[in-house]
This record gives sequence, structure tokens and C-alpha cells, in this order.
Amino acid sequence: MILDASGNPISASTDPGLRGGWVRTGPGIERPTSVSQMLGQPVSRHLERTAARLAYLTNPLVFGAVEALHGIALGTNLTYGRMSDDRADVAWREFWEVNHLHEMADRVFRERMTDGETLTLWPTNSVALTRNRNQPARIGLYDVAMGWTHETIPGLPSEIESVLTDGNTIHGPGEFTYHGHLAGMWNDPRGFPVLMQAVPAALAYVDFLNSRIRLHRIQSRINAIYRAFIDPSWSADQQRKALQERAAAFEKIPNDGAVVTIGMNPENGEGESFDFPNLDKKSVDSSEDGRLLRMLFAVGLNLPLLLLSDGEDANKATGSVQLKSTVMALEKHQSIAWRWLQSVGRTELKRRYGPAQTYAVVTRSTKGGRVVTETERVTADLLELPVTLPEITADDAEGILAKVQYARSQGWLSAQTGAGMLGMDLLAELEQMADEPEPPTSREPNRNESPRQGEMEDDNGS
Repeated sequence: MILDASGNPISASTDPGLRGGWVRTGPGIERPTSVSQMLGQPVSRHLERTAARLAYLTNPLVFGAVEALHGIALGTNLTYGRMSDDRADVAWREFWEVNHLHEMADRVFRERMTDGETLTLWPTNSVALTRNRNQPARIGLYDVAMGWTHETIPGLPSEIESVLTDGNTIHGPGEFTYHGHLAGMWNDPRGFPVLMQAVPAALAYVDFLNSRIRLHRIQSRINAIYRAFIDPSWSADQQRKALQERAAAFEKIPNDGAVVTIGMNPENGEGESFDFPNLDKKSVDSSEDGRLLRMLFAVGLNLPLLLLSDGEDANKATGSVQLKSTVMALEKHQSIAWRWLQSVGRTELKRRYGPAQTYAVVTRSTKGGRVVTETERVTADLLELPVTLPEITADDAEGILAKVQYARSQGWLSAQTGAGMLGMDLLAELEQMADEPEPPTSREPNRNESPRQGEMEDDNGS
């Protein structure tokens, strides 16, 4: 037991520590792999979702990882493109702008990380949409933590056919879209949080930091240890009085340069001592322990440590290897927003024009070295809606430049596409350069002028 200056026991539960480190109570199990198991409960979707939400809002490690993934997957370049079919193009653009899909996609990404589920609802029994279906619908993301039930397709227990929300509103086919992480496994159509396996490691890391902070606080309270010499031949009252007098003499640490006087028994050599505690907290060992916890968290999200601000001994070569090994995983995270946008866009087209409506799609291919353009008509379920996402690549600037130069030399790449790969808008740059005044032409030097300093040449040209 450790006592404070007043003689009261120090309790870790009274120290809140860093935000995001939670005090776990109740029975636990050895080697927990989820928050539900740490709480001694069966794996519960409700508990896992609650823990993931709380970790995202309060744990800096979880928040930073999710935002790093979001920045790579979506960034600020999420936009829509044009379509060859005029009817589909107008409906897609109107639907995007009315619902601000670029902002809603951000919510979908984050809520899928914390909840593992996204339930998108269309308005039901809307008078305006019933009278005029040729207008964009306003959609909304339902909070999956609220009560709702679902019905699956007969014979297909992993496919949701309709949902019943907490307002006793039934949403049938064409009035909702649902996506779940790990949904369909063991015929369970519901999903689990993406953060589920990473949250325990993040909590352990914050607990680890809190223990280090408490250790520093305890040692900061103990400046020195004074071993006072008390003559055993004295009475109990004399010993207590002498101990109080000696303690009063060292209530405050002397100023710099002061001399600490201690006593010694001249007969047997026993004396008092004044020691300072060792402040070595084995920082090397603790830093390695912390890195292992961060590594465990990174593995739970398939992230390189570089994205968690852990450079350590990484260099350009090792960093490139780490990034290349995780590009596919990052692209999978990016596909979250892409799949959601495709799903809601196709559902909206079927609501607006009917499921049997077909749309013109222009395809281009190469045959015999020539570009062949073909047009076909497909339904909304086969229509790929144009969405522009940030490119995820492990190449550095030199690698991208080499690709562009080689492709241009072979005639495989247009100037506009090459400029886009280099992060430039070719059309905008051409317009700006057209408005700039022409640079002055370099004039021939006047032979009658004497050369400037540093430009004089001898007969040998040196």
C-alpha cells in the first residue's frame, strides 16, 4: 500500500488519467480479444458498438487512426462525374447535390468504422414524391443503435428484405439500403464494428500511459528519504518527540548550496542518512512495451505504424515496403464509400424512373490497335455511377514522374491524364498561362559592352 502526504492510501481509481482509458470492473477472462470478453460477457453487437463509439470520441489513438484512414481513402477529392445518358446524368447530379453526398459519405465511412453498419432510408409516404417522382429524394442515415428489426428473404437468411424502425415504419425494397461489416457470416445479416479488434489494444495502451503518469506523480511527491537515528534507550515519548523534531527540520528541501546535517552515534558508528530515490523508470523497456501495444492496435486495423506517427527506425525503403503491403487494405477501406454511393444511386434511379428503365452506356475498347466506341443500354442495377476518389499509391513523386514520362514516350497517355497524375489541372493551367504576358526574349549581348565580373573568358575559354 502506498500512502500520500496525509497518510491516506493512494487509489488509482481516483485518478482519471488520459481520456479514453476506461476503468474495467467486473469479471474478466484471460487473453481477451474483444470488449465484450473483457467485460466477461458474450460477444454482443451492442457492447462492441458502444465501446467503438466511445473509443473514437475519447481515445486519441483510435480517433487518429480512423481519421488517417479517412484522409487516405476519401480526403477532399470525392466528387461525381458525368454520364453519357442524359436522364441518368441529371438524376445523379441532382441526387448528389440535394443530399450533399460528399459529406454524407464521410459519415458513412466513420459510422461503419464504429458501428459496422449503415442503414440508409428513403422517405416513405411522401406526398411530394408521390405526386412528382421526377425529383430527387432526400435520404437519411438511421442510427443503428436505436431499435430496429429486419426481415430476411425466405431461403436467404443473410439477405435483408425489409426493416422496421423504432417509429414502427416499415421500409420495403427500394426504400432502404443496408451495408454491414462481416455481414452474412454464419447467416447473420447484421454487421460488427470494424474497430472491434483494435479497441482493446487502444484501451490497454492508454492504461499503460496512465500507469506511467501515476508512477511519475508518486515519485514526484517523494523528494528524499530521511532515515533518522533514534536511541533505543529512550522512552517511547522521547523517541516520538525526537522523530517529530527531525521530521520538522526536513519538511522542505534546502535551497541550492545548503548543507544537510545528520547525526551519528560516536560509540557504535550508527547514524542517520539522507537518500534520494532512484528516478530510473526503465524508460527503454517501457517504450518497447508501448510500441508493442501500438503495433497490436495497428495490426487490428491493418495499418502501418508510420500512419500512427511512429517513425522509430523507419526509413524511405522500409516505409515504402510498409505502404505497399497495405495499399490493398487501404483500397478496401476506400471501397466503403464507393459501394455505398453506387447502392444509393442505383436505388434512387429505380425509385425515380422505375426498375425496368434502361440507360445508354458508351464503352471504348481497343481492337486491332484502334479505339472502338460502342453504345449499349443497361438497367440501373448494371449501371456504374461515376465517382472520383483519391488515388492510393505507394509510389513517391519520382516513381509517378517516371511512369508519366514512359507512358507519354510510348504514346499511351494523354497530356491531361498525365498532368492529373502529377496533381495538376491541365485545362486550368493552360487558361492561366494564356492570360500571362509573354516573357521577354533574351537579347544578344553587345560586343562593345565590357563583360561583367565573373563572365570574363580567356583565349582558352576557361
